[in-house]
Order: sequence, then structure tokens, then C-alpha cells
Amino acid sequence: MEAKFEKIKKKWLEIWPKALLTWSRYIILREPIFLFNLKEVKRVGMGDNIAAVSMADLGIHVNLPKIVNLGLEDCGHIILAHEIGHHVLCPNSLVNMARLVNIMQPVFGNIEQTRMMENLYGDLLINDRLYLSRKLPIPNVYKLMMKNDATLHADLLWKFYMRVYETMWYLPRGSLAGKNITKNMDMDAGIATRIIRIFANRWMRAAKKIAYVFQPYFPPLEKMKQALMPNLDTEVPGEGAEGKIYGLTQIDQDELDAAADEGPFPIDLPSLDEIKEAEIAEAKNKAGKPGGGQHRTPAQYGQILKNIGLKLKPNEEIIKYYKELASPNLIPLPKVKRPGGGDAYPEATDIWYIGEEHEKLDWPATIFESPIIFPNLTTRKRMWAEDKGSKLTKMPVDLDIYIDSSGSMPNPRTAVSYLTLAGVILALSALRAGAKAQVTVWSGYGQFASTQGKGGFINDEKILLTMLCKYFGDGTGFPLNVLRNTYNERKPEDPPAHIIVISDDGVDTMLLNDEKGKSGKKISQESLDSARGGGTLLLNLPSQVNSYSRILDLKKLGYEIYRVTNWNQLVDFARDFSVKTYGDL
Repeated sequence: MEAKFEKIKKKWLEIWPKALLTWSRYIILREPIFLFNLKEVKRVGMGDNIAAVSMADLGIHVNLPKIVNLGLEDCGHIILAHEIGHHVLCPNSLVNMARLVNIMQPVFGNIEQTRMMENLYGDLLINDRLYLSRKLPIPNVYKLMMKNDATLHADLLWKFYMRVYETMWYLPRGSLAGKNITKNMDMDAGIATRIIRIFANRWMRAAKKIAYVFQPYFPPLEKMKQALMPNLDTEVPGEGAEGKIYGLTQIDQDELDAAADEGPFPIDLPSLDEIKEAEIAEAKNKAGKPGGGQHRTPAQYGQILKNIGLKLKPNEEIIKYYKELASPNLIPLPKVKRPGGGDAYPEATDIWYIGEEHEKLDWPATIFESPIIFPNLTTRKRMWAEDKGSKLTKMPVDLDIYIDSSGSMPNPRTAVSYLTLAGVILALSALRAGAKAQVTVWSGYGQFASTQGKGGFINDEKILLTMLCKYFGDGTGFPLNVLRNTYNERKPEDPPAHIIVISDDGVDTMLLNDEKGKSGKKISQESLDSARGGGTLLLNLPSQVNSYSRILDLKKLGYEIYRVTNWNQLVDFARDFSVKTYGDL
């Protein structure tokens, strides 16, 4: 049997270039991996399926025992072209796969059926393109599968799935679906065909519609494992892509439109002409307008990552969320300098992800990693270090960030917290410029968490962002003890630090006495003097600053007051402050 598997593998590898050309001469994917035994099949999570695609590593696996069992040895071109279609057409990325699952899940209410429907939808789109445009005999594959697997004939979902293909391709009634086709099944297959054809170029928009059509044909959840049919493939979810997913914080417009569908589905679907006119009008409306759009909440973001199978450690999903939101507002990485006669030298490389600054992409290192370029996988960025003998001509200012985490502030783990986002922008920009940061999150008296106990001013990104995402949600009492101890321990030879407090009118607790009875006013003044880099109070105030006498007292001590009336205005401050403070380093 192993010799037979080797023969099939050799034959299919010879077909592989032809399968790629079925889509385009410009498609670059690594060769498929062929699995020879059930142990290997189980290891990659393929179950009883013929083949599998992985959006995490742009890979394709082929289940050779199943290929032989179903008599598909001579269907290599069709099956490989189909697998390539998942990378090219639908879902074509891990982010789009996650969006499809998110759109469809309300229809089913569980993740098992939703993942199955997401894959079936992709199969329908891909097979329709291959059959009509590329003239591949897709029906032959399904006929062989049914010939060699008698259980398929009794599966209602399979029967309806086949009836949709018959309707789309004008095949004889029952040639794939077999007997006992009901009138409702005919009607539903016709509606599914219209949806697929009308929304062929905007398939995300129709995801919920197609899910509603298929939902009645799914077996009960408790019978899903026994009823899962051996499909051409099954998506390997996001396992292994923990560090490779980017772009999921923003909600795509088609995703918004699809989510608004009220089901089960509209019988009066628009015509092709109406769809084209709507697309042209939408394109004109978007022309010349800046990007943007709605963002998911952290809770929604975390749930989607779980839905596609990402296995993240504690705090990783919330850190990923705010890093992605902060990314467009960070200062560019500074150009390599050679100050004071010393040199900056390259260290190791790291993965460059889509969405990061293009200046970070190191093309020689990327080509050296692999002549075939896979974004988010082989693309590399160069890490630099400075010769210890060199001296900076301009010392970057460290940041000492205090974020109000009282009950009147949003919880960064459930809703978008612009306080946290501003802190992330400030901290990461400081680190990019070679500075360090200290982060303190505070609520009532004695309720605070700070990197002061983890080294104070540090450049450990993970520790800083984990701290920024903490939340208390209680009373309001500024942690004077942290401020006092920080600048009692700060040495004259240390870099200057800039104190930033993000709060509302509760910032006036900086003027109260500390636990030792020392005046908060004196601590605030002495700390500002010792910091040597200035201080800013970033405050959400409904009225002008002059209306708050105690805040004016802090201004008299030397703190700059920056007033906002909406928390999202903090992002503008954080971006502008970072550019002003670190942009010319």
C-alpha cells in the first residue's frame, strides 16, 4: 500500500504546476504534504476528509488512505485545484475565514455547524468557478465518492448539497442528489443558486443568506460527528496562526451588511444589474475618502479568535487587540544612526506582518529565508542594536504613564478603552525611539498595579501592555506612593521622564495626602521637578479647565493640561505627542 501511495504522490506532484495554472500563473504556494497513514491524518486534524487547507501556514494536506478508499487516484488535478481555490478565492485568508464564521454563527448558534457551513460555502463558490470557467469535471469526483461510500445517500445535508450543484449546472435531476428530492429542496436549491451567482464577487455579503438556506438540512448537533460527510476538504482552523492574524479588529463593510440580514432569506433577491449598480455607487461614494470603519469590541475579538481555534495564552488576545488598534498611530521606526562615532549593528531578524511599516521589511533577509515569499510567514524585519561604545546625541525621554481605572472608566477587556489604547500608543512609540516606560493603572486608594514592582521603567513590551490592560473599576484615589517612590529612587544620571496622567476630574486626588501624611501637592511638585521631562494631565472634562480650581492648582505646579470631551480624542493626543516627542530621534 505504501508503494501505491508513493506512486500517487509522484503523479500528483507532477500535476501540481498544472493545478496552480488553473487559477493563475502568478500563484505561489508550497507543494502539498501527502499523508500516508491514519496517525498522520489525526495529527493534522483532518478527520475523515480527503484533503485540508490551512490558512495559518498556506499549506495543503492530502489524505492518501481516503483518496484510495474513495477511488479518487485519477482526480489529482481537480482536488488540488480545489484546494488552491481556498487560498485564492474563498476564504483566501485567515481573517476572512474568521469573518465568515462570525457572520454565520448566529444562524446555527454553535461553532461546529458554523465551521462546516463556512467550508461548504467556500466549496460551492470554488467548484462553480472551476466547473464553469475552467471546465473541470467536478461532478465526476462526487459520483466516485458516492459510488464508494454508500452512507452518503442517506445524509440529508449531502443530498441537498448535491441538489444545489445539479441546479447550478443544469445537471439531470437526481444525477448527483439521488432519489426522494422534495419540492422544498428544489426551491431552496434554486435560491442557493441565485445567491451564489448574484454575490459571486461579494460572497462575504451573502454569507448569512446562504447559511439560512442550508440550516434546515443540517443534522442535530449531537449527531454532527456521525453525519459529517467526507468533503473535498475541511478547513484546518486557526491553530498555529496565533502570531499571524492581523486586520480582525476592524469590521469589513460587507461583514456589516451581511450581519444585518434578518433571515431566513429574502425571496426577492436583487438582479445582477442591481448588484453592479450598487457596487458602482458604493465605489464612487468611497472614492477619495479616508479609510476607517467600525471596530469590534475586545470581547467580540476574543470570541472570534476562539471560534477559529486559536490557542492563546492568558492576556495574549487582549494585547493583540490593542496592538493592532494602535499600529496605525505609532511613530515610524527611527532610521539607524551612528552617533558619537559608534555604530548601530544588525541583530537577528523577526517576522514582518502585513500592516506593519514598510520601512521595517528587510527584503534581503526575506529572500534569504525563502525565495518563495509568503506574507506573515517568510517576510522578515531586521532588529538593530547600538554599539555600547556609542553615545546618543539626544537622549529619548522615558514615559511615566498613570491610567485611571476607576468605575467610571471602560473595562478594556469588554469594551474599547481609549485610555488603554492611548497608553499603548505612547508606550510602544517610546520603545521604538529607544526610551523606556513605566505604567501604573489605578483606582481607589491602595488599588493599583504598576511595573514599578517589575523593574520600574522597562522596555519589555509584553509586561507593559499586560499592565495597560488591567482594570479595577472601583473608587478614585491617585497612587501617590508610586509617584513618590519613583522619583525618590530616580537618579540624576537617568534619562529625563515625562509624567502622563490619563483621568477625569478625579485627578485632583493627586493633591491629597499620601499614606504617610505627606502633602500630595508637594509630592506632585517634587516628582515633576525630579522627572526633568515635564508632565501632562490628559483629562476628560465636560467644562473648561478654569471651572476646576483644584485642577488649576496642578497646572500652577507646572503640569500641562490637555482637555478632551470624548475619550476617543485621546488617540489624537497620543499620536501627536509621540510624533512631537520621538519623531526626530
